[in-house]
Amino acid sequence: MKLVFFITTLLGGGAEKVLSDLVVNLDKSKYDITVITLFNKGVYIDKIKDKVKYRYVFNIKGPKILDKIKYKLGISYFRYFSPKFLWMFCVHRKYDVEVAFMEGISTKIISGSINSKSKKLAWIHTDFNINSESNAQFHNFKDQFKSYSKFDKIICVSNRTKEAFEERFKIPVQVQYNILNEHEIIAKSQEQPDEKGLFDKFTVISVGRLTQEKGFDRLMHVHKKMIKEGFDYNLLIVGEGAEKILLEKIIDENGLNDSVKLLGFKTNPYKYMARSDLFVCSSFVEGFSTAATEAIILGIPVLTTDCSGMHDLLGDSEYGLITENTEEALYEGLKSLLEDKNKYINYKNKAKERSKFFTLSKRIEEIEKLF
Repeated sequence: MKLVFFITTLLGGGAEKVLSDLVVNLDKSKYDITVITLFNKGVYIDKIKDKVKYRYVFNIKGPKILDKIKYKLGISYFRYFSPKFLWMFCVHRKYDVEVAFMEGISTKIISGSINSKSKKLAWIHTDFNINSESNAQFHNFKDQFKSYSKFDKIICVSNRTKEAFEERFKIPVQVQYNILNEHEIIAKSQEQPDEKGLFDKFTVISVGRLTQEKGFDRLMHVHKKMIKEGFDYNLLIVGEGAEKILLEKIIDENGLNDSVKLLGFKTNPYKYMARSDLFVCSSFVEGFSTAATEAIILGIPVLTTDCSGMHDLLGDSEYGLITENTEEALYEGLKSLLEDKNKYINYKNKAKERSKFFTLSKRIEEIEKLF
């Protein structure tokens, strides 16, 4: 069976990580797999290119600022072309199954397939009630609806993303939790970090792209308040992104250099996560947090704002603490875990219990049924 997965890039986001894990672990004796990216960019390219066929549409080279301009211009112009034209330009080969692994441009392109015999799947990683960024690839709601109506199956990564999608489009969808390779995560967590002194006291860690929707600025504000009240702990943030300069400014202006470390993107964040005491997700919006799931797999207690996927992952604060999606609630949640040792230990035990829910073989089997 010939499968093709289309995604914009393979940069260091959660959906990109999930796709790379998926295609690497699918049975190659059953599937002939191709991954196509719109732009030849991303940390996960090297991970997949020796395991599956890899193609790209545009090869952007040059200084990062020029890359960013070209990327934005390229994406913005795609709304003016029909899905059929885009499919002919970007895919133009026949496959048995065609998968749009992200919302927006990937969905638009695969919906234009002229292969009437192929099975078409669209993956939804975002809450359409909150994040409407992908709408920009379509002229209007009618065009977007028309694209989604071309798919045989639409897959949402959490129940809240499912509810939001069905509310908007009135098209039935199903939930499929993300695949994660727990064996790889645990094995990589055994490596030792190069940096010294990061874990000399209670350590809080957060992992994700440094973008506005991840809420790292409000996590900084919460941390500043906690330090001012006398709490003594380290805050580590793993990731790169457009908000880095803003976060560095917050750190400098508030004298947080001794307690906050921006570690940048790490190909192996697990060796940092495994040695931390608490994982925090401060996001305004998620689809299904890959990083929070990885923390649970490693048995790390999770504190998170209430965004899509968290109740699927943690129940109603049974396996981790879910707060309202506000800065004040995040502050109260963190304070409660640092003040109440029994509460913290309970969530540590619950994280270890919940880690058994995420097994690679189970997720692979579920996804293969979709094909």
